[in-house]
Amino acid sequence: MTYFADETTAAAALRDPATSRADLMSIAYAYPALGAEVARHPSAYPGLLDWLEQFGTPKARAEVAAVRADTPPPLYRPVRQDAIVTPTVMAPPAQPLPPRVTMPAPVAAAPVAAAPVMPTPTPAPAPMPAASPAPSRVVPTVPVMPASSRTIPLPTQTAAAADAPTAPIPVQTAPVAETVVPLAAAVVPPAAPVVSEAAHTAPVAQDAAQATQTAEYVSPFDEYSDETGSHKTAAASEDDYGDDGKPWSRAKKAVVIAVAAVIVVAAIVLGVVFGMVLPGQRALSDAKASFTTAAQKFNDAQTALAAGIQAAGPVASTASSDVNDPTTVTTLQTALTTAQSLVGVPASMASTTSAINQQVTDLNNHTTDVTNATQTLQSAVDAVQQSRVDLAVANLKTILTDAQSVSDSANWMSTSKDKTTAATFQALQDQITQVTAATTNPASLGTDTDTIVTDLQNMVAPLQSAIDDVNAANTKYNNTPVTTLLTGADQVTCGVNVCYNGTGGGDPLSVASVQVTVTGSKVVAKLCFMSTDQVDPTTCKVVNGTDGNNGWSENWTGTRSGTTAKVISITKDKADFSWGTVTFDSSAPNAKVISFTTADNCEKSDGSGDGQLVNGSCQ
Repeated sequence: MTYFADETTAAAALRDPATSRADLMSIAYAYPALGAEVARHPSAYPGLLDWLEQFGTPKARAEVAAVRADTPPPLYRPVRQDAIVTPTVMAPPAQPLPPRVTMPAPVAAAPVAAAPVMPTPTPAPAPMPAASPAPSRVVPTVPVMPASSRTIPLPTQTAAAADAPTAPIPVQTAPVAETVVPLAAAVVPPAAPVVSEAAHTAPVAQDAAQATQTAEYVSPFDEYSDETGSHKTAAASEDDYGDDGKPWSRAKKAVVIAVAAVIVVAAIVLGVVFGMVLPGQRALSDAKASFTTAAQKFNDAQTALAAGIQAAGPVASTASSDVNDPTTVTTLQTALTTAQSLVGVPASMASTTSAINQQVTDLNNHTTDVTNATQTLQSAVDAVQQSRVDLAVANLKTILTDAQSVSDSANWMSTSKDKTTAATFQALQDQITQVTAATTNPASLGTDTDTIVTDLQNMVAPLQSAIDDVNAANTKYNNTPVTTLLTGADQVTCGVNVCYNGTGGGDPLSVASVQVTVTGSKVVAKLCFMSTDQVDPTTCKVVNGTDGNNGWSENWTGTRSGTTAKVISITKDKADFSWGTVTFDSSAPNAKVISFTTADNCEKSDGSGDGQLVNGSCQ
């Protein structure tokens, strides 16, 4: 017999023509709503239709009527004569019957006599119903519960099996193949569909009192044979019977129960064993997995450390003179020694959980030390490399300061009409711009320290060369005299101490022109005096006249300072001297001379101060 977990599964079984009669009985009992489908099934047997007609839903009863209207009624089966017994009270069975399960019956609408249901050893007999003139079907009335909670329990259900339908156990009164219950002895009110044997047997001879009238009590679960008309009573489960249709013996059931008990005990023992062993195995497995992870992390850290040591070696040999801060080299060498001492490989895995866990702890600690040492080593390498860059920048900045000073002093070259001089000055400016950018952001030169340091060092030579070129141009300018001839009253002004009108005695004296020669910062002025004779201001020679005043005066010398230069004239006997001022149009080295002015006073030769020129002498 199949157990159907839900109505959907049961309905699917009803659509299968091969569904057994036992399964049809189970579905009819468990799912009343499917009664009509059960009645239509080709394997629905008469006992089941009787039960549906009595206890089924209105729809099921209507379907039973329709089925029977279309199907000829089954032949009555004769009751075997050896099965007819005199009505009497049922005696206890000659041998113990198999235990029957009983499900609590629904609350009855009226009292119903108790049936002799096993395992009650001696059930009280119920009064025999009034005899009828002919055999008839015995269909005891079963109380019907409300539709919302109606349940039709199987005849022999127990409380423990209330939720699992079980077929009834056959009852025998004599060692015969048929199960016969004396009608006069008792009528068991069925809790599941039951059809009396009398409904399927032909009438038999009976006496006036019909004392020998019997009716075979048939379970709704009877399996009918279409060939012989005989039947056998089905049990609660087909598994309770052997191949011969007979129920299992108590011994056989005991063996089955014993085997099941052994299996349960074995399962419990195995559960206890696994409960004690598995946790330990799981802990060992977890420890091994942790060791594998820790060892992998340790190896990764060792790989990084080895790479760091390899990279730090050449940097650690950097000379102290090649870095801006020599202590960075010392720090790197110490970090390299520490890193080399941490090189190692993980130990082999231990065999016990506690030992492996300790190894995992040690590996993790060692991994942390290795990682920290690697980071410290890298930081020390970076510090040395940065110090190398700082030194290159510092050296370049020193030269850059000199270049800026030279550029400022030679700024006049930017406006020089000499293209070569102007180009030399511009080359210096380009070098200054490039070096300034590099020293401000050395990283712009690349990511490799050696490349950055090399590029910075390579900028020194071009910058120094530009400085030298400008200095050379400056020197050339300073060593090349530039002469300017000043003439006319707008360029030459002569003071009374030099130029006079003759009222003091002698001929009037004036300056026809002044020749100013500038060599670097040195300034030399020559005056062209004339009296009454006309003099050529360019050559300072007398054009006409006979006074003999022909040629330039002595050099009036001085040093340029900004836009002026004070030039002094010393007399031949160096007793006294006069002085004048040469004026330039700017403070640039190549500034243009624009005027010369003699002072109204003179400067005493003894350096005691200015004086007045009297008869050619500064007094």
